[in-house]
Amino acid sequence: LPLVIMGDNGGDNFPLGRCEGDCDSHDQCQSGLLCYQRGGTEPVPGCDGTGISGKDYCAEKKNNLFISGNNGNPSSSFPLGLCEGDCDNDGDCADGLVCFERSGMDVVPGCAGLGVYGKDYCYDPNLSSPTSSSTSPPTSTPINLISSSPTYQPSKSPTKAPSSDLPLVIMGDNGGD
Repeated sequence: LPLVIMGDNGGDNFPLGRCEGDCDSHDQCQSGLLCYQRGGTEPVPGCDGTGISGKDYCAEKKNNLFISGNNGNPSSSFPLGLCEGDCDNDGDCADGLVCFERSGMDVVPGCAGLGVYGKDYCYDPNLSSPTSSSTSPPTSTPINLISSSPTYQPSKSPTKAPSSDLPLVIMGDNGGD
């Protein structure tokens, strides 16, 4: 869906639908949508186009990184939910979530998208912990991939079916060493 401006500081168009702007808080969006706060023309998850710089649009969350508020404003956005920012400390996040303080564009565990440069997002540390079991160890017997009798000339009459006893190994590519 393309980004379109449907409301601005009130009016009859609220709550706004998906990819519709200009919302100022989540409660100005239809159920299941969040107000995606922008400072410029950042992409809006699930919507097409750049829209108008600085205008905010309603979008589906789906664990995409969202800027929902900053420094406690708007107060209706706090505490921030999963993958929402901009948090400054754990107290800005809902219960069980932690503020992931980024350097630049660090990936936020459990969240999709790049987010906004330098902004921090709430995440669930329980969803991003490493697995408790390790992978199987490597096999102890190596596989011999080198033929005991290599040929240096192609076969004059090759077989139709490939041989099944040796794997295909490519040793060079177009004149490389």
